[in-house]
Amino acid sequence: MISRGRCNVSEVIIEQCHGGTKSIRTLQLLGQDNALPEIPGHPADFDSDISFLHEVTMPPGAAIGLHNHIGSEEFYYLLEGKGLMTIDGESVEMGPGDVVLVKNGESHAFKNVGNNELHMMVVEATVELKDKV
Repeated sequence: MISRGRCNVSEVIIEQCHGGTKSIRTLQLLGQDNALPEIPGHPADFDSDISFLHEVTMPPGAAIGLHNHIGSEEFYYLLEGKGLMTIDGESVEMGPGDVVLVKNGESHAFKNVGNNELHMMVVEATVELKDKV
C-alpha cells in the first residue's frame, strides 16, 4: 500500500512554471514529474502508465506557460477558484468540479483568472498508442 498526504511531502514553489507568470505551489503526492525535476518525487509509485499526481495552488494572476505534451496526456481537475485553460489556441473557463484533458501532441497553458487562490489536481500519464475498442 502507498499512502501519502500533504503532511508527507514537501511543498515546492515553482517560479514561472513552463515560462508562465508568478509562482505556483506544488505537492507531488504520487509519482514523478520528469519535466519538473526540482519537485522531489516517487518514481516507483505506479505500475501503470500514470506518471504523477500533483496538488497545485496558484495565486491570482499566476499562469503555467504554454508547453507541448508529446508522449503524454494530462488532466486538470479544478477544486477551487477560476481558471482559464488554453489548448491549441482554444480557451475554456474552468470552475470547481470542471476537468480538462490535454491530449498527446497538444500545447496548453493555464491561468488563474479569479480573485482568490486556485486549487487543482493534475494527473499525467504516458501514452502508448493503440487501437481503441
